[in-house]
Amino acid sequence: MVSTPDYRHSPLRVGPYASGPGNRAVLPLVPRPFAGEACSSWLERLGARSDLTTTQLLSSFGCSGVSAHDLDWERDRRTVSVLAGVIGFPAARITRLRCGPPASRLWERAERAWCRICLREGLMRDGEAWTQRCWRMGWAAVCRRHGRLLEAVCPRCRRTDLGCLFVPRAGRLRAICRQRDEAVNLWGEGVRAELPWGLRLDAVERTHLVALERDWARGMRGYRPLRRWRGVSAVRSLAAVVEDLVLLVLITTRTWIQPAPPLRWMVARSNWLDNFVYTPAMLPVRMAAGTLLLAARLLADPLHGAEPPVLWSPSGHAAKREALNAASFMAWLEPGQRSWGGSLTAAPPGPYQN
Repeated sequence: MVSTPDYRHSPLRVGPYASGPGNRAVLPLVPRPFAGEACSSWLERLGARSDLTTTQLLSSFGCSGVSAHDLDWERDRRTVSVLAGVIGFPAARITRLRCGPPASRLWERAERAWCRICLREGLMRDGEAWTQRCWRMGWAAVCRRHGRLLEAVCPRCRRTDLGCLFVPRAGRLRAICRQRDEAVNLWGEGVRAELPWGLRLDAVERTHLVALERDWARGMRGYRPLRRWRGVSAVRSLAAVVEDLVLLVLITTRTWIQPAPPLRWMVARSNWLDNFVYTPAMLPVRMAAGTLLLAARLLADPLHGAEPPVLWSPSGHAAKREALNAASFMAWLEPGQRSWGGSLTAAPPGPYQN
């Protein structure tokens, strides 16, 4: 008797598992999505098998004008249906690879970020690099599993805009520097867990960040947050309160950024300028982590439990660290913004969202 190879645990869909619905022809090599992988990452790996970019891959399926990053957020039923037919995956399985609902598209991180240890483990276990969904979201600045600040700068060329560490080569995504065309060494500590304004990332602060991230994600999907947060009500979400805090930080630090909203997000809104808001996704990872930590501490329900004080140094002098509280935060703000800041930090903790 001739034994049939078991493809169920293979990273490639080959042989009998490559047949699509209705016996339609599908690609010969289709990688299975990893747990927690973003749709755009899966398409990058799929294109790498045929030495194609995601744009070329989608165009070859008749989906011109569609970006792989759009599929991380938008409900594009036509493209998903085409992918399901050509690749042989159920449409529901492809839809589950989305990062979030279209309404939260402005929380899409503009720059690619990653956890060094997660990326290293993926290369050793899976044989290639891939992007987790949480790395694409602006509310995640720290790896939940390893407690490390996410990185966005290539360790070799020190650039953020070239797509390093996720380069298609020999049918896989490799940890290669595009600028120097060299393999990137991911062994070592890499970025230090230092945040702006003298904030430090320790176990307690990571717990607060995780709580904020979890409740933001729940709110965006229509679920009630597990904690109470200042300013949150039945008509005002946690995301909206954090967006106000981001704008306060930008004004106070005199940081000028020029975000480019996703084209499909703008096209879907005739008055997109009125709907535009600044989010942590538009900030560098370190600044985003510091801003989210400010939000996690200043907006938390004071009755949730006694917590050790957080020290910070908004002036930038390490020797002048002080307790982070509403008073020190207000003193840090521009005089003209203190009334606005006070309305955030003094707002009563809202009820659970409906």
